[in-house]
Amino acid sequence: METLAGFVAGFAFFLVGIKLFSGTIHQLTSDRVRDLMMRFTPNSFAAGFWGIILSLFTAGNTFLTPCISASLATVKAIDLRKALMITIWSRVGACFYIYVAGFNIEVAVLMMLGISGISFALDKPRRFVTMATSIFYLSVVLFGIQLIKSSSKVLVEYPWFDNIVVYAQAYPYLAFVAGFLFLICAQSLFGALVVNLSFIGSGIFTIDQAILFAFGIYAAEAILKILYLPAFKDRFKQTLAVLPIFYAAAMTIGVVLFLTETLTHLSFVKALGGIGHPMPKIVMANINFSYHIITAILLSLSIVPIERFLEKLMRKAEAEEVPSVNIPSQILDDPHSTIALIDKESLRLVGYLPKYMKNARSGKSLKFPSLYNNLHRDLEKNFEIILSVFSDLLNRNNYNEQLSSQILAKIKCLNLTASLEDNVYRLMTIIDKLRKELVGNPDLAAKLLTFGEATDTMILSTLDVLREPHEEFYHDVLLKITQDDRTDIMKEIRREYPQDIDAVEKVDLLALINLFESTIWIINKLSKALEESNSRDRKSFRENAVKDIALQRLSQ
Repeated sequence: METLAGFVAGFAFFLVGIKLFSGTIHQLTSDRVRDLMMRFTPNSFAAGFWGIILSLFTAGNTFLTPCISASLATVKAIDLRKALMITIWSRVGACFYIYVAGFNIEVAVLMMLGISGISFALDKPRRFVTMATSIFYLSVVLFGIQLIKSSSKVLVEYPWFDNIVVYAQAYPYLAFVAGFLFLICAQSLFGALVVNLSFIGSGIFTIDQAILFAFGIYAAEAILKILYLPAFKDRFKQTLAVLPIFYAAAMTIGVVLFLTETLTHLSFVKALGGIGHPMPKIVMANINFSYHIITAILLSLSIVPIERFLEKLMRKAEAEEVPSVNIPSQILDDPHSTIALIDKESLRLVGYLPKYMKNARSGKSLKFPSLYNNLHRDLEKNFEIILSVFSDLLNRNNYNEQLSSQILAKIKCLNLTASLEDNVYRLMTIIDKLRKELVGNPDLAAKLLTFGEATDTMILSTLDVLREPHEEFYHDVLLKITQDDRTDIMKEIRREYPQDIDAVEKVDLLALINLFESTIWIINKLSKALEESNSRDRKSFRENAVKDIALQRLSQ
């Protein structure tokens, strides 16, 4: 029982030491390393090198290095591709701590633990307190590894443990399940791999069982990282999403090589693992390193499709994609049908504008800022498609003056609608920015949102008019009410807004007011343009009807 307690205590020392060491070394090197990374990461190769360096600083922590690279990508110090490369190659650098478990460094660990512990307790020398603390926590990690190793050796001597070993060797594939369950319970990838090396060093596992145990660890790690992804967002989610891809790929590559060796009786990976040291645990450490570096190389070669996949996956997870406008080229021969179809598609696109306010009202836009960006990008792309159709329609044939003026009027309405969408996008973006700055003043933040509510009301009324184009327009009345309300809103905001706001907030507030004013102006212009366009449509409809009646009478 004492030996089992020593094994559990060693594993606990390892986990606690990893957590404490990661935190202090991040505090010690964060600003310096970030500054160096921003200045000296010209390409993906350099990003991979930084991934290895960071993994050594963070003791192979699977979350800390990706979060550092994601934070740099968020502020656009590096792009997403470099952030992914840092994360991928950090897994290779983290294998260093697996090799530590393979060597007998007990005396060195105890000396390091003693000296750094005394320095940590006395807070001396003061200039190097943080560094001494980091070394002490690293010593705790290494002490935990040594305790796991020594406890594993003693466990083998018990008679009841012989029965477990015999059973495990009779059913070697159970090692995969054992590795999977062990990681699910332990929640530490490299802690599980250290235990794996201890078992093979103590004779509990054969080399094949240790490999299968590692495969189970890889599979569990991939699943756990997928389950953790919903807790992150934007660049952090995209950067961390490469981890399950990495370990799923590592497991797949490992299984393929393992089955190939089993079926062909040729030892590729085992022979590679045996280079440099005859000890089984060092061989296993080499094999683990081989799987990691092969996976890193393959993912690096596939970084472009991986980046595209993650961009598309995250966009679909966070926002509803606006379906593209689809106007068949065959219908362009009939300009009236084409215009009718364009009107229908334009109405569908305008119907997406209230989603800006819907996301702001629910608070989703504060959690996922990319919601606005994705919606704006999709709508802008669709407006460009419609504009190109109009251009093709005008260049296709020589129409009469009336039809040409009708098409030009539709183009004018489309340009105003696109400008309205752009204004709403920028308006809601600034409103959310100010709302984040006013976290301590929810009442004032809610009043700022009133600008969005007023804009949303005008857009909904515009939709009503577009759906019933022959009804009388009522924008003049609506605009008068909105302007009256706006005056009251501005008075309250000026009264409650802090007097000592900085220059950036003043600029944002002025931009908000100007965008709201220009939105009202665009809606007013759009109302008049729609009236003119609809009057032309009604005139054209009446003239076509008269022509049809005249043709019918002539035919009779």
